[in-house]
Amino acid sequence: PPARQADTVDATAIMSDDGTILAFTGSDFTWNYSDPDGIRMTTVVAVDGDFWIGTQRGITVLRSTAPKTEEEIEAAEKAAKKTGYVKPEPFKVIGHVRLPGAVTYLYPLLVGGGAAYVSEYGGFGEVMLSEEPIPGAVAPK
Repeated sequence: PPARQADTVDATAIMSDDGTILAFTGSDFTWNYSDPDGIRMTTVVAVDGDFWIGTQRGITVLRSTAPKTEEEIEAAEKAAKKTGYVKPEPFKVIGHVRLPGAVTYLYPLLVGGGAAYVSEYGGFGEVMLSEEPIPGAVAPK
């Protein structure tokens, strides 16, 4: 059967029996994710610290919003001291791929940060996450 639970360093995700809710638990939070369009989820896997979710319409990728670097941690601590600070949700959607039919299986690639998929009407293939450059940003030297 398709995977209905995935684990990363930050959290564990468990899919509900009907595929409408993905329940996340971490060391200091619990959080539920549902597709905003009500699309049923079919499988979930962890790929390089992100959660890749197979759905009735393709693949959705969620990434942790927890600070990772010293600079991010320091900025979060400063923001927490400000009045009116609202802590962000623990994960955010960073990508979608729309495919015909339900994605029934996802398999993390051994290298490259992507996943192989099996789709009901879209066949099978590989999907890689590509970070788009920010317009006007200067590349580090």
